[in-house]
Amino acid sequence: MSKLPPLAPEIAHLKPEEIENLYTRYLSGENAGILQEEYRIAETSKNLVSLFPPLILNENPCPYCDCAMTSKRRTKTQRASDLNLIKCLECGHFEDPQSGRFKKICNCKPCKIKRKEEEERREVQFRERIKEKYDPEQVMPIAYEVLDFKHKLTLISLLRCQTPESFDHIVPLTHSHRNHRLSPTAHYTEHLITSLQSVKAIIIDPGSSLHLFRTNTPDPFSVRWLANITLNGITRASLEQLFVKLHNDFEENLASTPASEIKELLFQIPQEEVIQYLHLKADILDVSFGAESKTPTIIRKLLETHSTAQLYTLASNAVDNAHLFREKKHVSHRHAANTIPGKMLSLAEKHVANGREVFEFSRDRDAPRSELSKVFFDLYLGETDAVFNCSPGKYWNEVLKRRLRQEDDQDEPTDIFCPECGSFKHSLRMKEISIYLTCGDCDITSTFSLS
Repeated sequence: MSKLPPLAPEIAHLKPEEIENLYTRYLSGENAGILQEEYRIAETSKNLVSLFPPLILNENPCPYCDCAMTSKRRTKTQRASDLNLIKCLECGHFEDPQSGRFKKICNCKPCKIKRKEEEERREVQFRERIKEKYDPEQVMPIAYEVLDFKHKLTLISLLRCQTPESFDHIVPLTHSHRNHRLSPTAHYTEHLITSLQSVKAIIIDPGSSLHLFRTNTPDPFSVRWLANITLNGITRASLEQLFVKLHNDFEENLASTPASEIKELLFQIPQEEVIQYLHLKADILDVSFGAESKTPTIIRKLLETHSTAQLYTLASNAVDNAHLFREKKHVSHRHAANTIPGKMLSLAEKHVANGREVFEFSRDRDAPRSELSKVFFDLYLGETDAVFNCSPGKYWNEVLKRRLRQEDDQDEPTDIFCPECGSFKHSLRMKEISIYLTCGDCDITSTFSLS
């Protein structure tokens, strides 16, 4: 039985039957002043309805202390659909019969505990659904042999910089230390991860933070990853086994990798480093810069004849110029940023016209080398930061082409190679006095005249 509060002094002299009769007449709309006079209720500033004791709801016991719940009396102007709170006078628990966004939530201690237990139960059920949906055992591991060179380079870089001491998963990219980034830019990193995921070389670890699965497509930078590669055609290889295999492959000669894939990364990595540096400088000078299509194209062209260090100089001068242009001409950030790639190109052309070399900046401490760069240049090519002070175009023509020819397998019966990428994989055909060489790697056809 609930401990009811004492009756209001104004109606304490009335019997329970009289109180209920008074309340019934009040609800029927009789004049409150007449009722007060008839029932000898003193004049008060309170509304008559506020004097009535709460209703005892014996049919609604409190779920926690089993006492009957109570409810305030309904006013005569209150709609029948508007229900009052049901409250336990013993423990303070209440229930709101209303629904919708205005429904009140009880914060008594038992309710808080119950909600927490319910939330934990839902989390466990959700985790089970995630484990079932992303169960690694449901995904067939892919053969190591189907990976191309870029896949392997990305994987070994991930294993070097994004794995814990337990060496059993790839930690989220958001946990990367600034000096151990996978690639120079977030855009290229996303491209590399998406490429690995598309061939199922890596799969999402169901043990990732649960909140990441609230969306249909978990953020690739925030989830943990598992390698999904088999070395024996049957079982999924451990990260340790995969690491050893990748290292052994990267110690082989260059000729084992298609020349076109080597050349592509030789230019792509420094291109991303220059874009990284451009973003760094633009942020410092408050220039809104976005490398979309034009900037990468111009940087790729300049890398044929300029080193990364020289492009740092051109980039710095171009961003400075954009900042001054915005300050003096009061143009938009976007307008000012659009001048950057064109300015880099014109500055390079001006140096060539004047017969002067572009000054070389040193590497910026806030734009450190990526793990991809360290693995490709230091481990694979064996030359630390090879194209930072040498243009990739010059390094390709004067160093790598020669190395590819020297390290080519002895089984190759010819010394003819593609003049574009250095590959020995080609087909020849002759028409009249010309020979046409079609490269099997870069797919470029070169023409040689016999005259």
